[in-house]
Amino acid sequence: MEPADFVWAEAFEVEIHHGFVGANTAAAGHLAPQVILNRDGRTVEHTLVEELKRSEGFTFSVAFVSAGAIAQLKQHLLDFRGAGTIVTSDYLGFNAPEAFAELLNLKRRRGIDVRIHTSDNFHPKGYIFTQPRNVTAMVGSSNLTNGALSENYEWNLKVSAAHDS
Repeated sequence: MEPADFVWAEAFEVEIHHGFVGANTAAAGHLAPQVILNRDGRTVEHTLVEELKRSEGFTFSVAFVSAGAIAQLKQHLLDFRGAGTIVTSDYLGFNAPEAFAELLNLKRRRGIDVRIHTSDNFHPKGYIFTQPRNVTAMVGSSNLTNGALSENYEWNLKVSAAHDS
């Protein structure tokens, strides 16, 4: 184990202990578990942008996508240099043709893998980010829509785990 690995592992342990065992442990880093509600300055949009900045890969799996939400995140997605996948659906006919067009535009311009699930009941809301030493997931109530990014009262849990856990 390299010295940098030891420091990282120690910091990771402090944040996990703070998030899952007791809040008395001081932890201020991005690896500590968080509930993202679109309140108190902690929005889904901010969380997605920050995780994209530190990640080398991502997978979004959401039932609903809006063209407006893609527009809000577009520059961050275009600037992303890792591998990305967005899985969505035709569930309930919610996603407008404009949303699919925006997704295909991301595929053409940036090479983001776009997949359309055709199940009658595809309804997940999950975001996974692969980082050099860990994986971070945010799961909960947020689709990839304008309201879900910053306005709606949402309920999401963001957690991280080391690759070997």
